Amino acid sequence: MSSLSRSVKTEQIKMRQLTVDITAATSAVSGFDKLGIREVIKNGAGDFTIVLKRPFNAKNANTPRIQVMPMSAGVTSHLDASAHDRVTVVLSADVDFTISILGCDHRFNV
Repeated sequence: MSSLSRSVKTEQIKMRQLTVDITAATSAVSGFDKLGIREVIKNGAGDFTIVLKRPFNAKNANTPRIQVMPMSAGVTSHLDASAHDRVTVVLSADVDFTISILGCDHRFNV
């Protein structure tokens, strides 16, 4: 029996990625990495803060990189704030979306 392993293939050391789906109406989380999300705070229509269960290493100078994909045509999005333990995104409409968060737990850049 082979052992299971998980990883993100990259030149960087100790990279982690979370990809989740957020339902705008209820702030419900689903998708591949839903257990990595502590909570989703709805700050207003189309304005969400996603709090991570396990923050990325704050000693790393780089904050996580975020990609937001609205699940409706014509909706724009942008990253409002990013920290090692949370991200805030704003969408032009209150729609469901997928968010992919990529960060590093290594304290040095390679």
